[in-house]
Formats: sequence, C-alpha cells, structure tokens
Amino acid sequence: MKKSEHKGRDGLKILVVDPSKESLKFITNIFQSEGLTVFSTNSMPKAMKIFEAETPSLIISEYVLGEYHTALDFFRKIRKYEGEEKRTPFILHTNLKNQAALFQAEIDGIDKFFLKPLSEEGVKKLISSSKQLIKHYRQI
Repeated sequence: MKKSEHKGRDGLKILVVDPSKESLKFITNIFQSEGLTVFSTNSMPKAMKIFEAETPSLIISEYVLGEYHTALDFFRKIRKYEGEEKRTPFILHTNLKNQAALFQAEIDGIDKFFLKPLSEEGVKKLISSSKQLIKHYRQI
C-alpha cells in the first residue's frame, strides 16, 4: 500500500486501484495535486484491506484487476461490506472498450467511468466528477 504524503482537505481520502504502475501514478498525482490523501494499490485483495482500514471517500479503479478479478467484483464486495446504510462513490478509469461490460457496470451501480488515456479535459472532468460524487454521497 502506498499513501500520499499530503494531508487531505476536509478528511477526503481517495483509493486508486490499477495494475498498471503508470496509470496508478498518473491518477495518484492528479489527486495529490488537489491536496487529497491518496491510497494506491495494484490488486483487489490489497484494495479491500485498504478500504476496510481507511474508509476512503471515493474509489477509482481499473476494470481489469488481475487475472481473476474485475472492478465489478471489487464493487460488489464493497457494497456487501457496506450494507444498506453507506455507499462509497466508485469510478472506473479503464482501457476497456467492451460496451456490454461497461453497460453492466452501470446497471450494477458504478457511478461513472472514464476511458484511458485521459486528455487534459478528461482529467478536469474526473476531478470535478469525483468532487461532485463525494459531496452528493455526504448529503445522503
């Protein structure tokens, strides 16, 4: 597990999960530049441990999380762990262009998805969407 050196504003914590070191670093740097606390890992089992220990405000995950896991597996495990009383916003950041899988992610309740690679405009939308989702879920 890697944790950013920055103290999060308003106690916001972001969990980033991606097997790609480059993508993990890219997304982590985006949110660190916003002054947020970031936890990052490359696998679903490690991500679940971080989730349980740190209670992040938002999760950003690649769809493919290794040979045997997907972001939907992780998402479903998170929802089961949280129960009905809480819901952590979940965003996909993925290379996956399989429309059926992305449609299933939406049906299952994934909040948003962004296709890699992100342009400068895409980065701004990711940051904006993330902040809006956190604010929305804090009001519920």
